[in-house]
Amino acid sequence: MEAPAILVGCVGFLTLLGRAYNVPSLYGNWMAPQTSIMFLLLSCGMLAAQRGESILRVLLEESAAGVVARRLMVATFLFVPITGFLKMKLDALGFNPQAATTFRVVLELLFFSVLIWRTTLVLQRLDRFKASSEQLLRQQDKLATLGRYAATVAHEINNPLQAVNYLIHVASGSTSPEDKAAFLESSKIQLARIANIVHSTLSLYREQSIATELPLMEVCGQLRTILQKRLDAQGVSIKLNIPDKLKVTAIRADLLQALTNLITNALDAIPIKTGVIRITGISGDGLGYSRIMVEDNGSGITAENKERIFEPFFSTKAEAGTGIGLWITKQLIEKNLGKLEVESAPGRTCFSITLPASLEVLPNASTSG
Repeated sequence: MEAPAILVGCVGFLTLLGRAYNVPSLYGNWMAPQTSIMFLLLSCGMLAAQRGESILRVLLEESAAGVVARRLMVATFLFVPITGFLKMKLDALGFNPQAATTFRVVLELLFFSVLIWRTTLVLQRLDRFKASSEQLLRQQDKLATLGRYAATVAHEINNPLQAVNYLIHVASGSTSPEDKAAFLESSKIQLARIANIVHSTLSLYREQSIATELPLMEVCGQLRTILQKRLDAQGVSIKLNIPDKLKVTAIRADLLQALTNLITNALDAIPIKTGVIRITGISGDGLGYSRIMVEDNGSGITAENKERIFEPFFSTKAEAGTGIGLWITKQLIEKNLGKLEVESAPGRTCFSITLPASLEVLPNASTSG
């Protein structure tokens, strides 16, 4: 419907121009001014009635496209005909044709200069708003990740604390020195476990802004700790196929957050009890890069959704999803000079992360967040 609507509008507009410029061949005896106006209104009505995207809807949007389109439409269909009409009147009054043309050119230059300047300011404000919005999204995702880490740490500490409480209670009621010593020794082991959890958490915090060479198997061990509760709840395990000496270079917190997001998405897609998640590490064969593949046997991603899954706010989880997880993940990987790709088919989805294998690959030997 859009093409016929534009054609009707062009007919109405040309006949009005013909009357303004006194060109009878454009309107003749077949279209009165009222009819020309009706044609323009009909064109607008047809565009408004069109379903989906249309020129009229873009014009009415408060987006960058809408702002630019409105201003260019005014310049094209209103200002340019007005300057042409003024030149024609100056010629009719006997002005020098060169002077009349110069007047028209100067007037159009001034108008378009102001138009460009004002449009640039609007686009600049939109760019700043976009940048601040993206920064806010990153902060929100970091807070969400921090919440997951805090819940995980609390859960991991709670278990050995309960064990220590039980062992001390039993030891206090025991009369045998040997039993008391055994119970207290077990308590020390549980306290050492708590200290190790706290130490790991503090180490993660200290390293969160510096890129280092990370043993991938060690990172996956931390990943299991973060997600173990949900893995157990769904009856799912993570199967690892990672060479012992394989390393990647990244900011530890960024890599953990990216992998956590990918595995959380996989857990949402795979069936309970029969779901499988595989993490495979592949060396770059001397090219200086390593690859991490996160694969699941979920429902897969449609070709249409695959083109959009890295867009902010795009989600296939309806109310359950925010639509920023994969977008944030891609940002984190690219921040660490890596690349995130996806392959999917019914019953299989594989996200592939490519990262520098060593600090020597980085431009300045290291990066900071």
